[in-house]
Amino acid sequence: MRWISRLRMLLGYRPWLYWICVGAIALTVAAAIEGSQATAHRTRDRWGTASAVLVASRAIAPGERLDGAVVRRSRPSAMVPTTALELLPTGATARQYIAAGEMVTRVDIAAATGPLALLPQGWLAIAISDQHPELFSVGDTAAVLSSGEILSDRAVVVGTADNVILVGVPTTSAAAVANAANQHLAMVALSASHTPQ
Repeated sequence: MRWISRLRMLLGYRPWLYWICVGAIALTVAAAIEGSQATAHRTRDRWGTASAVLVASRAIAPGERLDGAVVRRSRPSAMVPTTALELLPTGATARQYIAAGEMVTRVDIAAATGPLALLPQGWLAIAISDQHPELFSVGDTAAVLSSGEILSDRAVVVGTADNVILVGVPTTSAAAVANAANQHLAMVALSASHTPQ
């Protein structure tokens, strides 16, 4: 600790050394701040300019209207997908679940309302009798079975009512599903193996 008292004496007799030390420290801090700002600017430039896109302000369920559920937020252009929406189409309905804070894309919405909003392009909706439609939710991915065979391994629940599940299936399997449903032989099974698009 003797060196501290010697340093104090040295600085006391030579005040210009004190101011040189203060100046050196100030220059070091200024250089560090300048370096941090330069790094931040380079990082920002790498991300590109910001774009205003629609973001879900809360969780949105399949089949739900998006009016009042989305807000415009600024996001770095490098993070914005090409399908991101900047404006909400009139009557837009969620085709699939959208998490709070998630950017809304054209794939997430449909212009139609009700069951049609959840049907992928080229699919048909078929009503299938079921004693427990309350076990299904709109937007569930499913498969349709009959007599020990899978009629459609890709299906989506687009509506439920008393003893009926309205299921969307690709047109390639729609005839077989409709025939089995007409004979009360079709069964809907929940599936986690695909996302209907």
